[in-house]
Amino acid sequence: MVKNKKTPIIIIVIAILCTGLITFAVFLIKSILFWNDLKEKYGPLTDALAEKGINRIYSTADIHEPMDILTKGGINVITVASPYDLTPVSEEVSSESITVGEPFYIIFGNDTLLEYKDSLCMHFATEEFSAEGFALYSYENIDYMQDEDLIFDLMELEDKSYDGYFISMFDVKGFETGDFSTFTGIEPYVFKKSFDTEEASEYLDLYESLIFKEGDEVKDDTKNAGNKEAEKEAGEDGKKAGPAVIYAGIDPMMIEKLSGDLDLETYIGKKKESIIDAHKDTVFNIILPYYYVGHYASYSEPDILDMRNKYNKFVSLLSDSENVKIHFMNETEWICSNKCLFNEGSDISVKPENSKRIAANILTEAHVTAPEDFADRFSDFETTVLELDMSLQETADLSDTCVVIFGDSIFDMVRDDSSIQNVFSGYSGASVLNYSIGGAPAARIITDGYPEIMGGELKDIETIKKDISAEMTEKEKLIFILEFGINDYLKSTPVSNPEDYYDADTFEGALTKAIDAEILITGPGLVGLNDFGRIPYIEGGHTLQEYRNCSADLAEQRGFIYMDMSEYLGFTEENFYRYFYHDMVHYNELGRLTAGFKLIEFIDNNF
Repeated sequence: MVKNKKTPIIIIVIAILCTGLITFAVFLIKSILFWNDLKEKYGPLTDALAEKGINRIYSTADIHEPMDILTKGGINVITVASPYDLTPVSEEVSSESITVGEPFYIIFGNDTLLEYKDSLCMHFATEEFSAEGFALYSYENIDYMQDEDLIFDLMELEDKSYDGYFISMFDVKGFETGDFSTFTGIEPYVFKKSFDTEEASEYLDLYESLIFKEGDEVKDDTKNAGNKEAEKEAGEDGKKAGPAVIYAGIDPMMIEKLSGDLDLETYIGKKKESIIDAHKDTVFNIILPYYYVGHYASYSEPDILDMRNKYNKFVSLLSDSENVKIHFMNETEWICSNKCLFNEGSDISVKPENSKRIAANILTEAHVTAPEDFADRFSDFETTVLELDMSLQETADLSDTCVVIFGDSIFDMVRDDSSIQNVFSGYSGASVLNYSIGGAPAARIITDGYPEIMGGELKDIETIKKDISAEMTEKEKLIFILEFGINDYLKSTPVSNPEDYYDADTFEGALTKAIDAEILITGPGLVGLNDFGRIPYIEGGHTLQEYRNCSADLAEQRGFIYMDMSEYLGFTEENFYRYFYHDMVHYNELGRLTAGFKLIEFIDNNF
């Protein structure tokens, strides 16, 4: 019998086919079972998405793959890193694939939920559907996620507790946390977000709950090292009921944006009860806005009256709280000295160099206002605003003018934004080259063995000419101001020499040697010394009026323009201390502001 050699091959083939069929059957059964498991697990979710008409969802990576399988491409599934990092959502908002204000949906896997279930970011989400291992959340809008300051604050508060906080309705970036430790020993957390809109009000309750975390552990120990107040507040177990101090920048004029349908009295009453009265051990420093006077330029008398009523009401509502301090800096001095940000167009002082001054005024309690004194302090502010309102609204455009100043400490002692020359330049657009020297008389004196006229600046005339030449490339008009006489009076320099008209050792002779150009001679202003300059400062010397008369006569003889600062600025013996420091020579902040406006007015009318 002959063997069929093909038989083993057939058997092998059949065996392979059988094995393949069995493997395929097992795979098919497993796939069906796996699909049934997915359908059983995610079917209700699919139905929920279909019912809501959702065709785009976001999911965390721990469930992204099964969602792809489940949706089979019918729903666009986009992965996000975490509830805190929703970059893909932001990108789609930017590309207008998502409309701001419309809800969007995120599916969080079990691992994500376990990690973030108590997270602040979940505060903004609403659970729509949940099952074992995952949940569907909706977010009303993307706005908060695009607010970097808000997100930073939330993450910081979630991670740490501080012994102090600074939260404000107006910009506080001029403050540095180090300022607080310098003046109080407590270094608070300064919130990045300002609560100046109605939309921001929804976050206030959340912030409140984070600040006053009952029994919270003080996690940032370095902030409390050596801090006796913090040690006092913290118990043996390292827990504390609330911060030692809260600094709150509150603008009573803006509270209506946060109060919704509640009136000021009701809203403040509720907040007072839930926050201030509920935390007696926390000192609340209420900081009223410290805007510069320019902020109020458009305010009419009714506007100021409305402001007065709201401020007074606000202060009175808090007057019976022993743990509240009211800081009001909008008095005459502050609203004028608070640096004018001419070029930045800002209402509030935020320059870094201002930080120490602001902090010193607030934190050393220099401007803490007793409720019973508030009305009087506000009245001073009100008078200043109404007095300067006209000047602020009617400043002339002198942007085609360069002004060169030779003078004494009236123009030299203060050179910051509140100086006369910077008020003048900031509000008129004119450029200013200021060569004034404090203590300088016009007459020639010997300093360190060298004779000097007008403080010695004229010896550098070539440098001055170069400065002027560079400035005049963009200007059409050049004006020189000669402001001397007070130091001539104090040093009793000779007024004039009848035998030598050009004698530089005299006040008249020194001014006569001035540059031959369009010149404004101001004449010495008002001083309070020696009966307002009526008595010679040095026996045998001259009265201040003699120097004024000489300035006026010289201006007339030379064809110069003359401005009598003692009269034109509006400073009188009666209102003297409103505009002058107690040295009775130099203008205070209000005096410099007024002088700057008056100088604009005079030059506009006379040149």
